[in-house]
Amino acid sequence: MVYSIKFAEYAGFFRQLLAGSAASLGVLTCAFPYAWLTPILPQLLSPDSEIPMDTEGVSWMLIMPEFGTLISALPAGFLADRIGRKTVILISAPIFLIGWIFILYTKSLLIINIARVFQGLGVGIIYTVMPMYLGEIASPKYRGAITSIFYFFWWFGYLFEYILGPMLSYFNYTLATASINIFFFIAFIFQPESPYYYLMKKKVNSAHKSLTWLLQSNEDEVDKELERMKKCVEEDQQRKVVWNELVATPTDRKALLILLIVGFLRLFCGLIALSSYSTETLKAAGDYFMISPDNCTIIIGIMMVIGSIGSFFTLDVFGRKSLLYFSCSLSAICMFSAGTFYLLKSHSSLEMTPYSWIPPVAFTILAGVSVVGIFPVNIAYASELFTSNTRGMASSVFSFYATILGIFVLKFYLTLADLFGEFVNFYIYTAACIIGVFLTWFIMPETKGKTFERIRHELER
Repeated sequence: MVYSIKFAEYAGFFRQLLAGSAASLGVLTCAFPYAWLTPILPQLLSPDSEIPMDTEGVSWMLIMPEFGTLISALPAGFLADRIGRKTVILISAPIFLIGWIFILYTKSLLIINIARVFQGLGVGIIYTVMPMYLGEIASPKYRGAITSIFYFFWWFGYLFEYILGPMLSYFNYTLATASINIFFFIAFIFQPESPYYYLMKKKVNSAHKSLTWLLQSNEDEVDKELERMKKCVEEDQQRKVVWNELVATPTDRKALLILLIVGFLRLFCGLIALSSYSTETLKAAGDYFMISPDNCTIIIGIMMVIGSIGSFFTLDVFGRKSLLYFSCSLSAICMFSAGTFYLLKSHSSLEMTPYSWIPPVAFTILAGVSVVGIFPVNIAYASELFTSNTRGMASSVFSFYATILGIFVLKFYLTLADLFGEFVNFYIYTAACIIGVFLTWFIMPETKGKTFERIRHELER
């Protein structure tokens, strides 16, 4: 009897993992518009580039998807509550594919930038709706593991591009990138819709079928979980949802504040900028390290994937708060070390050649520790802190907010480096991580293994 219960429990986990992984292929395609540029950046900036541009043009080209995200982030959450999480996520696939077709067959910088803005619509959809879907298909016991899939696929997308970029021609590289969208659409179309969405629409039979498939448990367990979900959704929907609902009560304000803080830490821990500019930044450290900047970038990509795999196992073991504290602490040390190296290299007479290993080592450690903590905690909190009827609204606001920060980080990274030196960026990231250490200690909640109802109750304290 014990073995049959264990088997059913694990079968349910693997069903949830399958649905989450198929959905998160969309995260893979979401990462491509950003990662695509990194390995071919030196080629684009070279005199014989197929698309001639300078560093200013590159910085604008890199952030173009963010403008599309600003457009789609707010309506994506609204649509997810109206037509379903799954349907809205699926819409992103043809959006990405159309953008890649334009990039594939044109050499006009203007058209490429417009196509990248269009792809940003898909990015906004994925970043807004995917955390909702992953959180709602997962059992409380496995929610950390299932939601952490998001950043495994995100960083695997970067690694995929880092490896393919130097190996293929511009056309074949872009074609290979575009083709993944087709696999995503086919894989996800056969997965279930969120049972929470069905209950919001009073489709109890559909919710029961979805939950039965996801839990792979006996009828009594499914009915028990369905009743718990129904009660949760009914209580949530007693309140009329308007935009100021996100700040209507101290609990809502606290939940939103926590989400905005972890979003700030994600953007200012340093990894977002380095994932796009690592090759150029490592070149600025000097050509004396034993591994080339291109290969260092691949190693960083591998470390990001390893870290995301680690979060799959650790998020539900060590908890959100402890991982965030650990991640912010080590990220601060890494960014301070790299910043000090670049400061001494550019503003002192010290011979820094023997220490040229510091930036690649610091960036590699940063990639691992930030992906283990800061990034998966973002997705976990986005899926856990809000009620079923405000989750979509909160995700929209969070995506919009994160996009604004992302534009600032990506656009001004090269500008600050050119004006003052690379060290300025890294000291800014150091300060942000130190702030994160203190805020984590005093503000962040522990949500490991808890139901949505219990999390909300504890936020009220």
